[in-house]
Amino acid sequence: MMSNYIKVYGLSQETCAHLAALSKQRYGKTNISLLARDLLLAELAKQSPTAEPPTHSTTTEAKTRLELKLPPHIAEYIHTAAQQGKMSPNRRALYILAEYIEQHPILTDNEITALYQSNVQLGAIGRNINQIARHLNTGEGASLTQRQLAELEQIITEHVKRVGIIIQEHRTRQEN
Repeated sequence: MMSNYIKVYGLSQETCAHLAALSKQRYGKTNISLLARDLLLAELAKQSPTAEPPTHSTTTEAKTRLELKLPPHIAEYIHTAAQQGKMSPNRRALYILAEYIEQHPILTDNEITALYQSNVQLGAIGRNINQIARHLNTGEGASLTQRQLAELEQIITEHVKRVGIIIQEHRTRQEN
């Protein structure tokens, strides 16, 4: 019986070298496929297809193509997780590997969309707060003080900027 396999794209030579070294340390041989298979199995055991991986290098260095032969249940898990995250199975597998290596999650397209929608809603809330502040400045009564409104506006502004940076990093990774 032939095993299913998944090709992993976008790994730099440096990343492959780190993976090979990690595999050598764990298994005594530089078998990246074995390491990837075990990491994917561990991820499958967690049953959490919503967790997402790390940042990628933004340099223009050449990327290394790898092919992984996976047991059918791991391949099915990756395909399901990829569908849930609206991404390709290869990209999902890359995210799992990158998250493990870099210890920094990369957001899925669904999560980026949710962040974007949250930012839009927070922006609308911020505009409403500005309207309330204008009413306070004209002497009309309100249940919030100007200081409270200013603090809330600052929190929202900082959040909107942070989310904007996350979305921009995601777009940059998508382009690479």
